[in-house]
Amino acid sequence: MKKNVSIGITHLIGLILLVILLGISSFWALQKVKRMTCRNSRNETRLAVLRDSLNLMHDSIRQLHDSLYDTQLFSLANNDEALDYLDKYYGARKDWYAYVRDKLLDESRAHPGRVFPYASVYGPWGISNVRILNHKWLIMSMSDGHQWGEVLMEYEPVGKDSVRFDRLRALLYPPVGQ
Repeated sequence: MKKNVSIGITHLIGLILLVILLGISSFWALQKVKRMTCRNSRNETRLAVLRDSLNLMHDSIRQLHDSLYDTQLFSLANNDEALDYLDKYYGARKDWYAYVRDKLLDESRAHPGRVFPYASVYGPWGISNVRILNHKWLIMSMSDGHQWGEVLMEYEPVGKDSVRFDRLRALLYPPVGQ
């Protein structure tokens, strides 16, 4: 009986040691799973942030594309029919857009009264921006440094080296604060 008791105690001690070892290994396995879960959670969070950023960039690219399309819609540079018309009736040029713009700038310096419809208060008028819409019309913004306005003009090439400009409409923005 003494032998059976010692065997039983040995088995009991072995069983306790086995339970302790299983507990320790379970603890370590659980810690490893927690670290992996935490790491996976961080990776999933990073992935979600990257997906959101990618969606934002995709939306931004779509908006820029739409904006670029709108900008190019009324532009001589992107209007093949208007360019073909100018080439057919006024002779081929490498860059009609630059040619008409440069002629407008020359006209504004040589004959400012034909281009700018308003008297300048603060200094000479200057052209801030020009958009050549097609083979007949352009719109430009003007400023004298304090006043701003816009002018819609009709243009037509004359001969090989000249362009006639006719002012159609103009507006002057009221000063800020009035």
